[in-house]
Amino acid sequence: MSSPVLLTIYCVLIITASLLGGRLPTLIKLTHQRMQLLISFVGGLMLGIALFHLLPHAITHLGASRIDWATMCLMLGLLVMFFLLRTFHFHHHESEIPADEHHHCTDHPHPHPEGGHHPSGPLAANLSWLGVFIGLSLHTWIDGLALGASLEADAAHGVTSWTLGLGTFLAILLHKPLDALSITTLMRSAHWSSKWQAIVNIA
Repeated sequence: MSSPVLLTIYCVLIITASLLGGRLPTLIKLTHQRMQLLISFVGGLMLGIALFHLLPHAITHLGASRIDWATMCLMLGLLVMFFLLRTFHFHHHESEIPADEHHHCTDHPHPHPEGGHHPSGPLAANLSWLGVFIGLSLHTWIDGLALGASLEADAAHGVTSWTLGLGTFLAILLHKPLDALSITTLMRSAHWSSKWQAIVNIA
């Protein structure tokens, strides 16, 4: 199977996963525990692929003399993401939690500022989902670059089967529903219709 055909199949599957992810709360009951298990599984998978698949490719491409550079870039990426999350207090991979359960779930992030008050009013809600939309658009573009680069790297190393870029594809496929859930949940809380949630998710 040629790389362009395989890449097209990967992209169609990723888009499908994203659209299903946006409808996840209507398909299954997403409790806090289920969400945390799902996020932990996907996060572990992504770290595993970065460390055991992408990093060795980078070291092979750069040469053994640049191994320090490759590992430094990996750690820099992890630290930047960690401090961004700590600074902005927002990585909304949560379904809406009923009021009676809310007081039991104090150990997970909520989309509110340091003072502890939730943003109120339509302007705050619209800005929240719009900001996530812009961030996820950039994030999706980078996902595409990573997937294309992974296919090319595997092809350059003599891989000719359907497993070209498989690890990177799985990481994107499994976390994309959570990205879609972030934006549709925020749009739902801002009282946008299901139609508009689907349009934004497709975009």
